[in-house]
Amino acid sequence: MEQHRNIQTNIATQVSLPKSSNKDIGDRAAYSIAESAAMIGVCRDVIYKEIALGRLRSLKIGRRTIVPAAELHRFLSELPPLRLKSA
Repeated sequence: MEQHRNIQTNIATQVSLPKSSNKDIGDRAAYSIAESAAMIGVCRDVIYKEIALGRLRSLKIGRRTIVPAAELHRFLSELPPLRLKSA
């Protein structure tokens, strides 16, 4: 449990989220690339790759790239389910 809390604190520090942040996707209108990656448990490179492939839509505000919360919901809901091979 303590290790999980330390990981959450580390992620919150890296993406400038409050330490007590346990928010679900959708609490804000949009998230930065780093916040989006942390929320779904992947690295920033995966988010940029999905954007480049056209599977995840993003917006630009000046030099900043953001991902709308609704787009994160859509992206996650369209991912294929994990299929385990039976032994």
